[in-house]
Amino acid sequence: MMPSNVDSEVLAAELDVFANILFSSRASSEDNLASGDRMIKFAYDQRAILPLTWKLYKLMLTAPISVAKDERSFSHLKFVEGVYRSTMADNRLNMILNCEKDLTDSFDMKEVLEIWASKPLRR
Repeated sequence: MMPSNVDSEVLAAELDVFANILFSSRASSEDNLASGDRMIKFAYDQRAILPLTWKLYKLMLTAPISVAKDERSFSHLKFVEGVYRSTMADNRLNMILNCEKDLTDSFDMKEVLEIWASKPLRR
């Protein structure tokens, strides 16, 4: 979202202007403009004047807050590598599928079963 060739001095100047506008208007109004949602709305309203500031806000709003999915995957990986290393029983398969739940939820199970059933048996 942020271009790699952003001039840091221009961004710093935009943020200074944004802060000056934000806090000078806060002093003149009764409502707290510095609250999170109001700051975002204000940055959105000023996006034509301060485009890098708005892009920075969008980047902050879309960045993941945690890495819980990665931590879950590593936790499941301990079981897969240790307990289920030499087998591919239902438990191991369920664990692997659980690690990639966001992908497996989009599978059409009928189609997967038809493809699997059409394959020749291995001996």
